[in-house]
Amino acid sequence: LEGESVVHFVQFGTAFPAARPERRPASVCRRSPETGDVFFGISRLEREIRRVEREQPHKMAYVAMNSDVTLRGWLDQFETREEKRLALKLFEHYRLIGQRELRDGLQKQHEWLRSQPGFDPETTNYTYFGFGKSGGLIHYFYRQANREEVPTESGLEFSRIGDPPPMTPGRRIETLVILDDFLGTGREAHWHFRVNKEALQRYKNVYFLPIVAFDEGVDLLTKEHPEVTVHPLERHPKFSSDDFPGFSKAEKGKIRDLLVKYGSNLYPTDRLPPKSLKPENRVASPFGYRDSEAMVGFEYNTPSNTFPIFWSRQNGWKPIFPRYDSYDYFRKSAYAPGFL
Repeated sequence: LEGESVVHFVQFGTAFPAARPERRPASVCRRSPETGDVFFGISRLEREIRRVEREQPHKMAYVAMNSDVTLRGWLDQFETREEKRLALKLFEHYRLIGQRELRDGLQKQHEWLRSQPGFDPETTNYTYFGFGKSGGLIHYFYRQANREEVPTESGLEFSRIGDPPPMTPGRRIETLVILDDFLGTGREAHWHFRVNKEALQRYKNVYFLPIVAFDEGVDLLTKEHPEVTVHPLERHPKFSSDDFPGFSKAEKGKIRDLLVKYGSNLYPTDRLPPKSLKPENRVASPFGYRDSEAMVGFEYNTPSNTFPIFWSRQNGWKPIFPRYDSYDYFRKSAYAPGFL
């Protein structure tokens, strides 16, 4: 009976089957080649799933509260057992930053800021890119984590940094701190800095403090905007990089094939502006926004820089780490001028 046994009870001379337990698709029925005995057990994949569930309760709690699919349901979207195993390993190595860890990190960022020569909280203002963007949320968390030195009125949206700097009694705002959660390719920040270059020069010190950054973005901003000091809390390598641990070169090759097979249908390339489809401007990719290959996200949202198999809802796909913004469904306004 393919991995199930039926137990019959006899009561008053009548036999009836016991209620069947819920079938576990990963249960297997095997026959010993030596003795011919049949025995029941669970597959290696199921054992790995249970191990991940046991070792990563925080991530499993996130999935239960935020995703429309369970871990097993997400894995069932992959066709072969080997694909499921590789997808599970990706899930296991994905870094999910929770809110408590985020606040702790923002305290560390502020401690670093206080160590900079001439820093004075009374002559410092804080900003972020755009209303409704994640930077505004980071500013909110930053104030919570450092409320003794970051008052509510210290924040302004980035488009206003060219306004006359506000005065405190006898002092002028000299330092500008730009807060954000994710620095990937650096193109968005580069565009903001380029458009507001004159306004940035009004400040004596300008610091950009992303939570997570990739070398590509840090290098771009350091080269193009030396007036801005970039100090990320964490620097992450691309998945295909030799610096990304936990996977052999052969596994990374297989995962690349898997991402192409599934991810190519999960980023809406057929509806992007023609300019973004040029090889040098490619935005949509099975490896994330501009081939970012990121393996890190946050409880409140998943960056489009991560693999679409994690977050996309295109073509009926069920995401394990949902994304609640521009790229889960196509929206033209997601492509701001100058980003492509």
